[in-house]
Amino acid sequence: MKSNIAILSILVWVTASCSKGTHEGGTVRAEGPPPVALPSNEANRLPAEVETLLREASTMELISIDPNELPPDAAAPAQETFHGYKVLGRAPLADAGQRKTLAELVLQGIRESDGRQEKCFEPRHGIRVEQDARVLELVICYECLSIKAFGNVFGAGHGAETVLTSRAVEPAVTSAFNKVGLTIAAK
Repeated sequence: MKSNIAILSILVWVTASCSKGTHEGGTVRAEGPPPVALPSNEANRLPAEVETLLREASTMELISIDPNELPPDAAAPAQETFHGYKVLGRAPLADAGQRKTLAELVLQGIRESDGRQEKCFEPRHGIRVEQDARVLELVICYECLSIKAFGNVFGAGHGAETVLTSRAVEPAVTSAFNKVGLTIAAK
């Protein structure tokens, strides 16, 4: 009986503590310290100079890749690879307007990321851009919502830069690949 009274007392205290606040225009404002701010999406960005390179690249190549990573100890494969993944097809994106549109889609996905990320990395999309000997290569997995970025644009000895993306842009990105004759690996 005493334990039931103790539990009931705790529940009343918790309920009273949680319901303190003021009601303003349909929202409840809690009294006390403000809530802890969530990290800004600003941290999930490519550096500005990398975004500029992606938007203004003089060449862009789309690369359809097999999502099954090749073993790192495999002998030199007979087939072409892109950052450890078998290349299924490559095609240049010659039109400057189409390059800029695709670049904006990729950057939109990064901006719209809600911070979620799955544990897999099974990329199907690769993009390689170049401008004045600066190179950027993106390996994109819309399953786990991650993009790994490589290239000399990050400086010598720098490994992959990882940013998160949104699945919402995948259909439009895949459509751009399909328009140049590339097929994306089945899920």
